[in-house]
Amino acid sequence: MTDISIACPIDMISDANQLAATLAFSVDDLHTFATAEWQDDDARLYAVASFHAGPDWIRAAQAQLSRPDWDNVFPYHVNMAGARRAQDALVLWDATQGTTAPQANMGELTALIGVAPHAALIAMGLFAKPAEDD
Repeated sequence: MTDISIACPIDMISDANQLAATLAFSVDDLHTFATAEWQDDDARLYAVASFHAGPDWIRAAQAQLSRPDWDNVFPYHVNMAGARRAQDALVLWDATQGTTAPQANMGELTALIGVAPHAALIAMGLFAKPAEDD
């Protein structure tokens, strides 16, 4: 098992949740990317999910997607077209590659593998969105 952190641009949250549910265990995984509480230097917003996964998850994230076994009764919960759009935008970077980690950007789901969550946020150029004044 290794740490994986994924930065999801605010406009991709719905599709990213479809992908998360496709690669995970239940309808609850449709809420993996909840709110956009992180931002980059240009104040663009991202939701972030960090979790532990093994090589099987990494392979599945790159393989042809299929409806998860738990979502087998119509009406289905997972929007497979949205899951595929998210998969097409997924950029996987592994700390063992020996290259610089990619920065989060609005056109991609940026996934860092093998980096502790806090360090992954820093490497992707993200920091907590400032609290709004009341």
